[in-house]
This record gives sequence, C-alpha cells and structure tokens, in this order.
Amino acid sequence: MYRKGLKPEISAAVFAAKPPQLLKPIVTSLGVHLILVEEIIQPQLDNILRHKIGLDLFQQWLKPQITQVEIK
Repeated sequence: MYRKGLKPEISAAVFAAKPPQLLKPIVTSLGVHLILVEEIIQPQLDNILRHKIGLDLFQQWLKPQITQVEIK
C-alpha cells in the first residue's frame, strides 16, 4: 500500500512501526483496524515513479482548473 492510500491516523501508526510489528487496534470512522506491518519498503526515484508523481501533480493541478472553465 502507498502512504497516501491510508487514513492519516493509520499512516502515522504504520510508518512509525518497526517491522515486523503488530499494531494496537486503531479506531477510525470506518471501524477498528488491526494491522501487521511486515515490511516498509523505501521508495527509489526511478523514471516510472517520477512519471507517476508528475502525473499525480498534474491531475491535482488540473482538477480546479477544469471547474473554473466556462463553456459557452
């Protein structure tokens, strides 16, 4: 899973863990989560990841731009 795909309260607990570690139950609006952190893989910036980051940033920029455009 990617960090941005987790709720903030889960992300904070997961990335503070020392693998392998079973986290204490985490309560969110979706319920109670039991998480076993087996491994945290450190990302490496290669061309594929750089392209994905650039695409994500462009989509974040584009979304508000589209809402501001008037079509007549």
